[in-house]
Amino acid sequence: MERWLGLLVLSASAVGCGSTEIAYVAPLEEVVPTRSTDVVSDRLVSLPAEARRSIDASRLPILLPEDPALLASTIVTSGAHFIAWSAQGDGVHVSLHGTDYRWRVGMEPAPPPGTDQVRGILAVVSENEGIQTATWDEDGLAWALDVECERVYDDARCIEQSYVRALAETLQGFGGAR
Repeated sequence: MERWLGLLVLSASAVGCGSTEIAYVAPLEEVVPTRSTDVVSDRLVSLPAEARRSIDASRLPILLPEDPALLASTIVTSGAHFIAWSAQGDGVHVSLHGTDYRWRVGMEPAPPPGTDQVRGILAVVSENEGIQTATWDEDGLAWALDVECERVYDDARCIEQSYVRALAETLQGFGGAR
C-alpha cells in the first residue's frame, strides 16, 4: 500500500511540474502621471505628514479618497513597482493597492473581459468573506480597492457593492512618473 501511495504522490508531482515557465512578469503600459504633487489639494493637506512624504518619494501616482476621516488615518507605502494606502473610518477599514506589474501564473489564456465598470473603466467588483473589492486598470497601473467592515454582516458597506463602487468614483490622482 505504501508503495502505491508513493507512486501516486510522485506521479501527481510530475504532472504539476510539467511546465518550465510557471510565471513571468510583464510590465503594464507606461505609467501616466495623474497630477503634479506641486498642486496643493485639501486631500494632500489632510494626510499625515509621513503619508505625504511617501507619495512625494514614489514614482507611481496614487488615488486618494475624499472622505476626511479616511484621509486623516491614511498610511501610504510604496516600492519600485507598487503604491498603496490603508485607512480606518467609522467601523470600516479601506485599502487601495496599485502596481505597474502584472503577474501571470500558468499558460492558460485569460478569461474574456467582463462588462462591469468603475470610474468609467472595465472592472471586476466582487465580495469574498464580507470584503468588497473593486479591481481595474487605470493610467498604466492595476488597482485593487478593498473595503472591510468591523460588523461585516450588519454593515451595508460590506453587504452590498454600492459603497466600494461609490468610493472608487471619489478617488482622485496625485503624483507619479518622477
